[in-house]
Order: sequence, then structure tokens, then C-alpha cells
Amino acid sequence: LLAACRGDDAAKAEATARDLVLADARAWYERAFGAEHEHLAGLTAEYAQQVAQVQTLPGAIRAQFAEGNTDVLTERFIDPGDELATGFQAVALRAMSAPIALYSLRLIAPGQESGWHLWSFAHVDGHYRFVGQMHALAPEATEPLLRSLGSLRVKEAAEIRAKWDSPQPAPDGADGK
Repeated sequence: LLAACRGDDAAKAEATARDLVLADARAWYERAFGAEHEHLAGLTAEYAQQVAQVQTLPGAIRAQFAEGNTDVLTERFIDPGDELATGFQAVALRAMSAPIALYSLRLIAPGQESGWHLWSFAHVDGHYRFVGQMHALAPEATEPLLRSLGSLRVKEAAEIRAKWDSPQPAPDGADGK
């Protein structure tokens, strides 16, 4: 997909984006989380909404390249304690009935550590497929701040949360002195 976008081969990019979609999302979620998992319906519904976004990937990737995010970083996560995974990836890895590696794709400007981020992918039936962000596994994260934090790397979210939770010094003169 990236090569087709770099080479401005729109037909190949669109076909490759279509190939990223799971043929049977519910079957994959059942395999990953168990057929009786309480959030299967939510995961399947969420995936159906995200599939439309997968079809727009060629344009989004070309736009990122045009903005200078030309370096590609791929990451593999299997440990739910990995601080480089997103919070939602960590939740998904913890919820799995059997470990399945999740992958992230980042397009970043040269010399940078973060940039545009697309997640999660898994190796399914011999091909990499988009498996979704799996917000439905953490329905309590519907509040915008929690959803934003869950989309960050665990390490980054913890740093933000620590700053948020730490007492702030009173402004000069506010303590009565």
C-alpha cells in the first residue's frame, strides 16, 4: 500500500486497501477473544464503521507523504505490558484468549518519534489485515479524554496522567503570603 501510494499507483493502492479488510470480522474476534466474549457485538459493529475509513487510506497516506511524514515505523506488540502499545492495544492484548500480535503503522517526519498513526493490524490467514482499534473492549472509555488517552502509547498516557494527577503549586500570592 505504501509503495503504491509513493508511486502514485491509485488503482493498486485502492485494491491493496480493500485487501486489508477482514473477510469475517466476527470470526476473527471470536478467535482472538473467545466466542462468548461480552463485547463481540460491539467489536463487530465498531469494525463495520472503521472499514469505511480503511477505504480512504490511500488518500490519507498520500496526504501524509505530502506533509513530510515520509519515514515508516512499524511496531509489533504481543505483551500487554508493553509501554509502547496504545492503551487500547494493551486492553485488547489482555483480553485475548490466546496471544495474537498486534501491529501499528506510523508515518513520521524524518528525525521525529511520532506522527500519523494507524492501528491495529494482525497477521490473519497469511496476510496483514486491519483488525480495528477495538475501543469496544473498554466501553468505559467513551468519555473523550479517556478515549484520547487510550489512543496514545501507554507510556505517553501515563506521563500525561501523572501531570494531571499531581498537585499544582498555587500561583504567587494565592497561598496568602
